[in-house]
Amino acid sequence: MSIQPPTEDARCGTNAGCAAHYNRGEFPCEPCRLANIVRQAEGRRRRGIPPVRTVVCGTRGGYKKHVEKKEEPCLPCKQAKRAYTYGISVEAVTALFAEFGGKCWACLTEPADTIDHDHSCCPNGGSCGECIRGALCRSCNLVEGKLAHWPGGRERLFGAYYGRLNIALTLIAEHPKMTP
Repeated sequence: MSIQPPTEDARCGTNAGCAAHYNRGEFPCEPCRLANIVRQAEGRRRRGIPPVRTVVCGTRGGYKKHVEKKEEPCLPCKQAKRAYTYGISVEAVTALFAEFGGKCWACLTEPADTIDHDHSCCPNGGSCGECIRGALCRSCNLVEGKLAHWPGGRERLFGAYYGRLNIALTLIAEHPKMTP
């Protein structure tokens, strides 16, 4: 059975009108749809359930909404997700990626698109915010991670990068995370 366009009747603009549309296999008309939304909100209020919140871009919820819609998250949503994941402020994330002109802190050629942190500090995923080392391109981040098991390999290939660690700590300190 296909969904039919709404047909007008005397109950339009009420919750009963919305139910009648569905019973006839139709989408509800706009007045009935709005009446149904109001009825649901009033019911939630009476039961003490908080109202349904609108998800805004630039928040972790906005990031989740992009993912649910199977679309590429916008930059503010990506930064909000990274800030949450790594335990730092959105401003600190922005500053990390802006340093060195948005380039990878290790190779200084490719665009930085990942945050590097010390996994031995926070083994359960994410970060405490104090073990962040910088912003890397995907290739350098992958290589840097693989070299963790090669004694002296990290220092030989990433010596200059590790020399820049104080920059990350300074940027994070300049943009403290807001606590509620």
